[in-house]
Amino acid sequence: EIFYDTGKENCSKECNPSCSCGKYVEIWNNVFMQYFKDEKGYTPLKQKNVDTGMGLERMAMLLQGKKTPFELEMFAPTISFLEENMDKEKVKSLTRDEIDASQRIIAEHFRSSSIMIADGVLPSNTDRGYILRRLLRRAVRHMNKLGIDEKGFEKALNMIIDGSNMLYVELEEKRKDIIAVILEEKDKFLVTITKGEKEFLKIYNEKEGKMDEQDIFKLYETFGLPVEIGMELAREKNILVDEKKIEKLYLHHQEQSRSGSEKKFKGGLLNHNEMTVKYHTATHLLHKALQIVLG
Repeated sequence: EIFYDTGKENCSKECNPSCSCGKYVEIWNNVFMQYFKDEKGYTPLKQKNVDTGMGLERMAMLLQGKKTPFELEMFAPTISFLEENMDKEKVKSLTRDEIDASQRIIAEHFRSSSIMIADGVLPSNTDRGYILRRLLRRAVRHMNKLGIDEKGFEKALNMIIDGSNMLYVELEEKRKDIIAVILEEKDKFLVTITKGEKEFLKIYNEKEGKMDEQDIFKLYETFGLPVEIGMELAREKNILVDEKKIEKLYLHHQEQSRSGSEKKFKGGLLNHNEMTVKYHTATHLLHKALQIVLG
């Protein structure tokens, strides 16, 4: 393994490359594949391989004497733009580290998303599409956190594509499609994130910061706030939540929904969360419309 010493002095102790303080950044590693393992143990491979993984952007960072990849030409203009165009009043409550983190998440997530969309992936609730949707939602959340307006949003997307379109020519070829997909996803999610964060703060204040996994899941169940966003909000308030406990709540919720759908719907609701009530109301409206049109 090859590491780069960033020069940061984050540790009070004498640290080494295995320390997680951020002083050392891995640049390159080699993995020697020599054995096959099964229930009988290890046997030598007929063909032995070396898998070498080099961080190209980290190498560029090293050669240019930068401290992070976000100072490279593919990211730096976007970071500068976000710094200049964020809502100064809105970010007053944020620390410098929080602002930096939001800017980097935006730049990295939107670039990754742009490449995925150029490769034909679209936001959905399954497989690759769900990974893309999660990236976009997190980036949108941090754009909202910095107070970047509609005009700035589109400008930032164009700058991100400008930063990588010489490496990935598909980004230039599909620029309009990429921006259209991201803006559509943003528009669909912005209402949810705005309301969800408001409800998070309401619960946080009511419980004096003593939120738990049930609270995070309730935000998902009632207001559609993605669990990963709820967990991120909790971490920012130094609240520790157990992802496995939330996953159990989710599985229990799925099982309840499945059991309910197998029974006859006798006029009552399986639960009374906002989404269930909306679906129920929509069903009545649809039935009435069908009666009027079809008799």
